[in-house]
Amino acid sequence: MDARMAGHSGIGRYVRCLAGALAALPDVDLSLTLFLNPDQDASWVPVSPRLEVRRLPKQMKIFSFREWTGWGDQLQGFDLFHAPNFNGPWSCPVPLVVTFHDAIYWR
Repeated sequence: MDARMAGHSGIGRYVRCLAGALAALPDVDLSLTLFLNPDQDASWVPVSPRLEVRRLPKQMKIFSFREWTGWGDQLQGFDLFHAPNFNGPWSCPVPLVVTFHDAIYWR
């Protein structure tokens, strides 16, 4: 899961709560990798054998061209990628879930 927005309000709260809820699920065979920028705070990540923090090799800014094109190598070997900030990669080597939180701006 892309967890780069975890320090923000709104989507960040969703990321933090979702990671915590998934880590706390009883009797589920699940592992979750949280992708963070190299210098990003990870103190919010729950301690769980189900969670792994993986640092991106370079800073990936939110809403940047690199965000759309730079995930490919990072996702090799994963079953699924979740982009929780409605701005997922243009091309993804694994199945992709993108959460679109708010469409009120389109109205």
